[in-house]
Amino acid sequence: MADTPTRVLVIDDDPNLTRLLSLLLEMEGWEAWIERDGTAGLQRALEGRADLILLDLMLPGLSGWEVLKRLREAEQTRRTPVIVLSARGGEAVIEGADYMSKPFDPQELMERVRGMLAEAP
Repeated sequence: MADTPTRVLVIDDDPNLTRLLSLLLEMEGWEAWIERDGTAGLQRALEGRADLILLDLMLPGLSGWEVLKRLREAEQTRRTPVIVLSARGGEAVIEGADYMSKPFDPQELMERVRGMLAEAP
C-alpha cells in the first residue's frame, strides 16, 4: 500500500468548502475525491476504497445520515474512518463517526484526519 496515495473522499455540496478541503488534503500529499451529493458519494465510497471520508449531513440526494448508515452496513466500508462536518451546531454524537461542527479550524481538522488515518486498519 506504500505505492498507493492516501485517498480521502469528501462528500459535501458546498463548492467553496470542497475547494478548501481539496487544497488541504493535497498539501498533505493525499488524493482528494469530491462528490457533491449523497447518492454519488455513497456510490464512490462503495466502489473506490477511500482511506477516510469527510461527510456533510445536509446533502442533496441521500442525506449524510443515510450515507453513514449505509457505509456502516456495507462490508467494504464498515471500518472506513468517517469525520462528519456539519453546520448543525454543537457537538453531535454520531455513532460510527467523528464529528466537527462548521465552521471548523482547518488545522484541527487535519490533525484529526492524520490521527484517524494512523489508527485505521
